[in-house]
Amino acid sequence: MKKKIVIVCLLNLIILCLTGMKIYRNAREDILLSDVAIKDNERYREVFDPITEGVYSVTVEYQATDNYKVKCGGTGNQYPGIYGEEHWLKASETVKKFRFWVNGRIDAPYIWIEHDDTNGRTEGFSLDVKSIRITRQYRASLLYGLLKMAAVLGTVDVLYFAYLKRSALRKHAYVILGLLIIFLTASMGVFAPGQVSGHDLYFHLARIRGTADAVMTGEFPVKMQPEWFNGYGHPVSVFYGDALLYVPAALYMLNIPLEFCYKIYVLLINMGTILISYFCFKRISKDRYIGVVCTAVYTLSVVRIINVYLRAAVGEYSAAMFLPLIALAMWGIFTSDTKNKAYPVNSALLCIGMTGIIQTHIISLEMTGIFLIIICCMNIKKVFRKATFQVLAKSVVMTLLVNAGFFIPFLDYSRENLQIFSERDFYGIQGFGLSLYELFSVNTSGIGRANIPVGGLRGRIPVSLGLTGMLVIVLLAFVVIRNLYSAGEKRIIMQVLILTGFTLWFATYYFPWNYLADIKYVQNIIFSIEFPWRFITISMVFISIAAGVTLRNLKRGPGEKYIKLIMAGLCMIAAYQGLQCMDMIERNMNISEAVGGGEVMRLGMTLEYAYNDLDIESVMTDNRVHGENADIMGLDRSGNRMAVSYKSKENAFLELPIFAYPYYQCTDMETGKKFVIERSSNNSRIRICVPDNYEGTVEVYFVQPWHWRAAEIVSLISFFATAVYTFMRRNDIFDFRGQE
Repeated sequence: MKKKIVIVCLLNLIILCLTGMKIYRNAREDILLSDVAIKDNERYREVFDPITEGVYSVTVEYQATDNYKVKCGGTGNQYPGIYGEEHWLKASETVKKFRFWVNGRIDAPYIWIEHDDTNGRTEGFSLDVKSIRITRQYRASLLYGLLKMAAVLGTVDVLYFAYLKRSALRKHAYVILGLLIIFLTASMGVFAPGQVSGHDLYFHLARIRGTADAVMTGEFPVKMQPEWFNGYGHPVSVFYGDALLYVPAALYMLNIPLEFCYKIYVLLINMGTILISYFCFKRISKDRYIGVVCTAVYTLSVVRIINVYLRAAVGEYSAAMFLPLIALAMWGIFTSDTKNKAYPVNSALLCIGMTGIIQTHIISLEMTGIFLIIICCMNIKKVFRKATFQVLAKSVVMTLLVNAGFFIPFLDYSRENLQIFSERDFYGIQGFGLSLYELFSVNTSGIGRANIPVGGLRGRIPVSLGLTGMLVIVLLAFVVIRNLYSAGEKRIIMQVLILTGFTLWFATYYFPWNYLADIKYVQNIIFSIEFPWRFITISMVFISIAAGVTLRNLKRGPGEKYIKLIMAGLCMIAAYQGLQCMDMIERNMNISEAVGGGEVMRLGMTLEYAYNDLDIESVMTDNRVHGENADIMGLDRSGNRMAVSYKSKENAFLELPIFAYPYYQCTDMETGKKFVIERSSNNSRIRICVPDNYEGTVEVYFVQPWHWRAAEIVSLISFFATAVYTFMRRNDIFDFRGQE
């Protein structure tokens, strides 16, 4: 076996070397276009000579009186031939650099420039393009080509070694095959041409690209993303956990197109969801085949498919990956023997699950917290058992310490007058809940938005339990009515039924959401939830547990001879349901044309976390440096740093196109003197009062305060401590047997 591994590694190395040589030999001279003039509302399209595979950079030198859009395209012998991102030629800048990717020979590549009419201007603007230089980046092209070849070789290697180990894998064949089919089914939408323009896609693409941009300018961990809102900067990373987004951000920094980075992220989340779900549901059901069925029920549920492909709710479907882990921890805490040596490891499982949710989606944290409280109330006597209380208390402390680096900045900025929670107009949050019909409907549209059903269900998001969810409820009801459960499981089954009922009630407009929204101390939580149907994701966790408990009892009862048919039927229905929902989304949604995330970073499609009295119109139309009694001599910007050279008179001040969030500092680059930063009247800009009759350069930059850095150190130490503890107790975790 060792010889075969060495041979495979050598073959891979040889193939990669040959691939690199081929890429390097495809030389390409620079392409130069010059003296291009655009006036009024004209569009410019220039076709240039054929180009070959690789990564290309574009440098545009220009003068503009307003903002313009620019992108590259083309047709060739491979589809899609070009992956390009939409960029902006800002009126405040004179040079724009960006890149595009070519997958094969392109016979008619072109560059397209048009006026950005977002601000409503239809006249009085002009663009003078001095030059457009297109250059093939050899290193980036080499790395891009090698990464693609490495992905192909990796897939072939896995299949080859699986073939070699076929005898050892044979005893797990059904489990491996089942999980593989679930993964391929859940991921089919990734392999569709183009990228569906999901509801929140641009927002999350901007988060990925913004994280990569900030890291490349030296900021880590990222808290302030510099390019958002037309370059004014935005603390989206303070309020929205992005620990997992460093993976696609790293891929983007390795010169992989952002569309591919996002699709790889979806594949990884699908894989993680399947593995974690199987690990958890297998232990809850105490049966590996039932674990596969429960994994299919959860992973291929309608709500999850919609979150991934229709809504592109990255935070929500990423957090859903960790929900089964929390369910397993709570199951172990309240059903297993406290004297079992594996009992204390439930604290680590609960900490890992809660950390995953905290670092991905705060709204999911709120919803999960509600049901953790309900579960503890239902088992209040067990909560105050010494061993149980210690495990719960330990998990709380571990979770707070591991996530201190996120919570401290979050709480710090929450004191600002920011738009953190969104209130709902019209019927309020309750109007966004599901009707009884929608709850048990069969998905037949695949598209829709979060609308109030004033005119019926047309155009409304098609969230429901789906066929598998309804079938599991029917099977569980059958087990309860026929008393097919064992004596020790009655309490467990009743709690699962009650919790499922609560989640379904919360998801509908029959729950008094508007009444709760009028209560002062809980209204912010209610408003942040926004859409009650989010609770369907929590429902699917309990329904998957119900599937495990139900199938386990049917297997050892009178339904034993039908159990294989029932399990196969649930898996097939789950797969059909997921594929049907996915296909309707792919065939009815538009394909994203601007997959670079730049639209959100420039336009600010959400005002979440911005100041309440922000004048967004001024932000969108003006990103220049302004001076009162001061002449601007020069400007240099890199990430969250901006240097401005000026010459002042008396009573002079500068206003920079940077949002006046806390912890920006200003320093004179020659004397080292620190200037006080003020806020402009509408909180849109940082204002700096500069010395009278002085010529110099000031630098404004964002600095994370000491207590943020201290919290990050606490998180880092706690994370490693938890990881070591989990590794040391890995046998107890993987040998966990619940009540046994």
